[in-house]
Amino acid sequence: MDGDGVTGATDCNDSDPTIVAATDGTCDGDADGKIDQTAYLTVPKPALADCVDNNPASYLCLNNGTVCTVGTTCASGFCVDGYCCNSTCTGSTCQTCGIYSSDGAGTCGYVNSSAQDPHNNCSQGSTASDGCKSNYCSGTGYSCGGPQTSGYGGCPVCGYCDGSTIACTAYSNGYYDSRLNGCKTCNGTVAGYNIMPDTNWGANQYNCSGTATRCVSGGCRTCNGYLYSDGCNGCAGQGGQACWRSLASGSCDSGCSSYGGCVTGGTAGGWNDDTSCSVCKHFYTDATACTTHPYDFFPARYYYTPNTSYCYRRDTTQTPYDNCSVVADPYCSAAGCSGYNRICVCKW
Repeated sequence: MDGDGVTGATDCNDSDPTIVAATDGTCDGDADGKIDQTAYLTVPKPALADCVDNNPASYLCLNNGTVCTVGTTCASGFCVDGYCCNSTCTGSTCQTCGIYSSDGAGTCGYVNSSAQDPHNNCSQGSTASDGCKSNYCSGTGYSCGGPQTSGYGGCPVCGYCDGSTIACTAYSNGYYDSRLNGCKTCNGTVAGYNIMPDTNWGANQYNCSGTATRCVSGGCRTCNGYLYSDGCNGCAGQGGQACWRSLASGSCDSGCSSYGGCVTGGTAGGWNDDTSCSVCKHFYTDATACTTHPYDFFPARYYYTPNTSYCYRRDTTQTPYDNCSVVADPYCSAAGCSGYNRICVCKW
């Protein structure tokens, strides 16, 4: 029933004579076949509305503050931080249209939480000059928070945050920063440190602790092989102990390359397993013999098929000898063995 004095195809709302068809003959202001948002915001609302002019795929306009995914569903045309928003909400630091807006969700305002940074405006630096920036907004305005008041922040080693500046403050000379992982101390500058001297195994110095650890070249190293006290030649400065490893074929120089290199030197030119082949038998409990041979290649373990294993040590009366660089196997092929493993002393 007509209630507004306008009839026919030109009538878009029976209770409001001002809402009539557009020149294209539809109840739409933009010629795309949908009722536009102006009509939608009247009372009573039509069933469908066009939230972006000339986009017939859009539908139902959402009010500001309503959850959204795209702006074409919002009456304002703006979907910001997951909510229909009154503006594009851009151009300022720490602004949002989401739940942390100072003016409420749907209205662009500053981030009202000091533990949020929805647009990553306040990312902390990682250099001496900006390692103490805040990772969050101030919570009281369009700004990031003040300098970090404690901890390392994003500072390099030997730098920390004291709350007075975004630049890192240096620890004093000799201070131990736990991020150095032992065997180094700060030298009074941010990112600067001193390298401590090498130590014996188990010395427990320079924040390098443990019976199987020692400082080597500024690093706290752990013997992940077999730490054995054998009075070895070439182990000066290691407390009379050696970090032995069972390695594949080839030279001990090559086998120890990932463990600080092969231990060289000593009064007799190197090192050797003891007369009981204790080191070899530690690695290979199935070894049934300990034999002496006059070759630089040893100590080593030879194995035979089926399931036979022998330990060999060097005859120390044969001099000179070279523990580290010798490669050639002098005996296995002639003895008919199936293979072998070098027994080597590495720096860690």
